[in-house]
Amino acid sequence: MTVAAKTSFGAELWMAVSGGSLAKVAELKSLTPPKHSRGTIDVTTHDSPAGAREFITEGVYDTGEVSGSIHYIAGSAGDDAMLTAVTGGAKHDFKVVLKSAADTEDLEFEGFVTEYGPDDQPVEGVQMASFTVKVSGAIAQAATA
Repeated sequence: MTVAAKTSFGAELWMAVSGGSLAKVAELKSLTPPKHSRGTIDVTTHDSPAGAREFITEGVYDTGEVSGSIHYIAGSAGDDAMLTAVTGGAKHDFKVVLKSAADTEDLEFEGFVTEYGPDDQPVEGVQMASFTVKVSGAIAQAATA
């Protein structure tokens, strides 16, 4: 059997700042793409067969969050953009680029930076920062042009 596994090296995150065009987030170290989820509603009654719980799905689904880490460079353009995004509370355009079966796939969406800041600063190591973006609305997924 042929394995279709891909390495994750080369993942990208892009963010539009202040209504401008998308700019690549520099020095990305790790990225967790959004995961869709859908809640359920318990509709079990005294008449449920064999006393087993029964469920239906909620009418809406959650498009999830994007999280990751970058090199922390205080005062850099990327640091300033993330700080402005989290403190300003405005919705921004985002794009995640991942490897696909053919080449790469773009996930485009709007979202809010809900968390950003420096991580632990060990004696030995490099400065890192973490971020979280809450996706708002649907995600458009398409092969990279």
